[in-house]
Amino acid sequence: MYWTDWGEHPKIERANLDGTERLVLLNSSLGWPNGLAIDHAAGKLYWGDAKTDKI
Repeated sequence: MYWTDWGEHPKIERANLDGTERLVLLNSSLGWPNGLAIDHAAGKLYWGDAKTDKI
């Protein structure tokens, strides 16, 4: 699973569905990350940032 955290230190994370192997994917240059989209074929992760109004 993938998720975002808008807290004091915004980040995008992933983990197995049971919570194991938690990994921070990105934790810099983020405002309010949300709206995740995964392109498995290209190996890319896209997100919208509500603070910067960018994708």
